[in-house]
Formats: sequence, structure tokens, C-alpha cells
Amino acid sequence: MWGGGDTIGVSQMTTVDAGRQRVVLAPSDGAVREVRRRLTSQLRACAVAETAIEDAAIVVSELVTNAVRHAARGSEATVQVEWSLEHPQLWLQVTDLAPSSPQQLHDQAPVGGRGLSIVAALAESWSLVQAAEGTTVHACICVA
Repeated sequence: MWGGGDTIGVSQMTTVDAGRQRVVLAPSDGAVREVRRRLTSQLRACAVAETAIEDAAIVVSELVTNAVRHAARGSEATVQVEWSLEHPQLWLQVTDLAPSSPQQLHDQAPVGGRGLSIVAALAESWSLVQAAEGTTVHACICVA
């Protein structure tokens, strides 16, 4: 459904199976922009409504921002993003694969810490799993 794997700057994009994509990136400043560009491009190619694409872009941006912020910055750290479009739903999964202990998810500073509230407001459902190898957030967005 959505093209094959190709390599770009800081990331690797692969087709996991029919309709499911995976992007693996270094936890860098450009990660959010790259994932958002790839996801929205593919959703447009699948004729998803623009308002649903905008919601998906916001959700994936918030989740990847959190993953980049909380992932270790070592050479082995990565952020992995997967998505699949199963009408009427878009399934997103963002994991910070960092060989370190889980970190606090909510920034208590005046700016920041609102990302998961935004995800909760836009997603049909979402969940979070913390483990020694990283944190994974799943979100489901209605695109119908």
C-alpha cells in the first residue's frame, strides 16, 4: 500500500508489512520534522481527510518530541516510529530505544509537559508502556 524502504539522512524507513511503516531515527532535532513529513505524505497519498492528517501530524509530533527528549543521546539510542492505516483508524507507536533506565515523562517546567494531554485530546485512545529498554506510546486516531 505505502512504498518500500529507503534510507534518508538520519533515518531508515521500511515497510514492515502491508500498510505498516517503520521509521528509525537518531534522537535529533530533525526527527520530529522527518517523521511528520513522511506520515502526512503517505496519508495524503491514501486520500485521508486533511483534518485527520492534521490531527495525526500533531499527535506524532508530540510523541516523537517526547521520545527525543527522553531518549539517551548516546550512539546506540534511537527513536522508532511505526504506523498503520486500517480504515477508519490510524495506529501509531513511538518508542525511544535507549539503553538506559526509564525517565520521568512529564516535564514540570512552565513550558512543556502538555504533550500527552494533547495526544489524549486528539486520539481515540492511547497507552504508555515503560521498560528498561525504553518507553513506548501507542495511539489510535480516527481518520474517517
